[in-house]
Amino acid sequence: MLRHLFLVAVFPAFLLAGCSDDDPCEIVGPVPEWNLTGAEILTYTQSDLDQLAGLTDLEGSLYVSSSSEDPVVDLSPLASLRTVSGQLTIRGTNLSSLASLGNLERLSALHVYANPPLESLEGLGGIAELDFLDVESNESLTSLDGLDGLQAVAGSIHLQNNDQLRTLDGLAGVRECASLWIENCPQLESLA
Repeated sequence: MLRHLFLVAVFPAFLLAGCSDDDPCEIVGPVPEWNLTGAEILTYTQSDLDQLAGLTDLEGSLYVSSSSEDPVVDLSPLASLRTVSGQLTIRGTNLSSLASLGNLERLSALHVYANPPLESLEGLGGIAELDFLDVESNESLTSLDGLDGLQAVAGSIHLQNNDQLRTLDGLAGVRECASLWIENCPQLESLA
């Protein structure tokens, strides 16, 4: 129930249907190519995420997480997403790939946390600058390939508890970074 109330507060009124005291509002859509301003969107299920199909620009933050009853396994509803003015957090999902984020060009911060099957960051190559990068507790992640377009991180790059991370090659293009923090990445072979 709370999830529906939050989403109602975020989405434009023309997307709502079936609102009454006894019947909560539900989002109808998807809507082809649309934007949100001043929003913080929380998604906990694949069904929630599917409602974002067609979103191109988000002035705010997007949190993608998973529930056991309808886990997030597919980011294709975000294939049109180009910009997120705030942070993008992908946490606790069943995703093995971020490839559907291939059109993403701009966001403030990226947090990729506790996604056990995630093997790659492919799909994030269009991002050139970030304020903060956090890649933590992704058990199957072996490299940072996919971040090849990243050139600058105004704040810090934080890599922690990525048990299979072997290489930092995906960060080879970074020419500016305030700090780099690496902790408990036991398979890391080199800092080059």
